[in-house]
Amino acid sequence: MSSHEHPHGRPENVLGFTEDSKVFIHDAPLKDMFLHPDVKHRKIVAFSIIGAYRKGKSFFLNYCLRYLYAHVCIGSSD
Repeated sequence: MSSHEHPHGRPENVLGFTEDSKVFIHDAPLKDMFLHPDVKHRKIVAFSIIGAYRKGKSFFLNYCLRYLYAHVCIGSSD
């Protein structure tokens, strides 16, 4: 496992910005994630956090990940 991989997956950038600051979606990573054989039969939620510099985006993301990892470790059988 490389230093950039996580045992539960990896972050994936699915949004981009045009030069005139419009948001667009990168389709390929979404298709790779949602159609992967290990997850295509499961319910999946994707969310994105966008905001100004130093406004708590990393804190919120880390909070959500800790919650999800705790529930996976506690007893999810699938």
